[in-house]
Formats: sequence, C-alpha cells, structure tokens
Amino acid sequence: MGKLDGKVAVVTGSGRGIGRGIVQLMAREGAQVVVNDLGSSIDGEGKDKTPAQQVVEAIQAAGGEAVANTDNIATVQGGENLIQTAVDAFGRLDILVNCAGILRDRMIFNMTEEEWDAVVAVHLKGHYCTIRPASALMRRGHGSRTGKTGCAPRRAPPRTGGSPNRQRARERGGGNPAAGRDSARYREPTSARRNPCFRARRPGTRQRDFASEP
Repeated sequence: MGKLDGKVAVVTGSGRGIGRGIVQLMAREGAQVVVNDLGSSIDGEGKDKTPAQQVVEAIQAAGGEAVANTDNIATVQGGENLIQTAVDAFGRLDILVNCAGILRDRMIFNMTEEEWDAVVAVHLKGHYCTIRPASALMRRGHGSRTGKTGCAPRRAPPRTGGSPNRQRARERGGGNPAAGRDSARYREPTSARRNPCFRARRPGTRQRDFASEP
C-alpha cells in the first residue's frame, strides 16, 4: 500500500530535474500521474516530447500508471489542456505540483525586458494557468487537494559560492506562495474553507542536502 494509492497527480516540468524526481516518487507511492514537460532547453527555447515520454516509460516499466503532456503551462489554454489530460486519463485530479521553470542567467542590470517577461510567464503566470482550472475542478468535487508551488532552491549550493542573480529566483518566486494562499481560501465552497488542503511553499535547501550527495 502506497501513501498515494487512488490519487491522481499532475506535476509540471517533470521531464527532468526536481520535477522528475517528484513525479517518480508519487508514482512509486501509488499515484496515477500526468508528466508535463514542454521539452524545451533550460533557457526555454524549443519543444521536444522526448523528456516527458521517457519519464512515462520509466514509470510504466516500474509498474506505475502515467501519461505524458507537453502543453505550455505559461498559457491559459496550455494549463486547461493539462488539467483536462488528468481528467481524460484518470477521471479526476487530487494533486497539482508546479515545478516548470526556465533560466535566464542574467543579473538585473543586464537582463532585457523580453528575458524578464519570459521568466515571469513560466514561474508566475504558469502557476495561475494551472491552479485556476485545477481549483475550478476541485470545487466541483472532482478531487481533494492541490499541491505545493515552486521547486527552485532558495539558496545556491555552498560549493558554488552562490551567485548574485539567484536573487531573481527569490523575487519572482515570492508571488507563488501568495497565489497558493488565495487558492487555499477559494478552492472550496465557503463551508469547507476552514480546512483547506492547499500547500503553498517555496522550499529552501539545507546545506547538508548538497554536501551529502554526489
């Protein structure tokens, strides 16, 4: 018996990195999962179905249930398509985890408006685009929980000595918990708001997490 038996989870940006680890763990714990990844490069360019499909195949090979989705969650239509994928494949949605992100390796004095907008579109608007349809679905009784938002570490690994441009990640990430808190208030009818199931966190990174892993 897994901790997530009978649950349906959607994880954005789960073709690689932290998102991949989260979605694979959820699948091992019994959840039916939707693996969302646009398949773009780290700077958000291009599109490739391979990363999401590879994760799906790995989960299925281990005995889990998974489907791939390659919609762009920085658009309203993409977010709606993603949530609909969960409903079409598994009939409901219980958990939403937003991990999709891109990188513009700049500091504020040499970052263009276009680069800034591209980052905000994924890291902030992308949460709106997925939380909105997920919350609407759950208010109608088709699920029970929407998950934590944001997957970027709060600090750079100590071995790198840090970088001034990490501040951008913290600044743009500040809007994600706010979106989560509002969703917790309004995801359910008024009578149920006393016990919201929304978890909005910007996870920090402990030093030992990096020091103890290769």
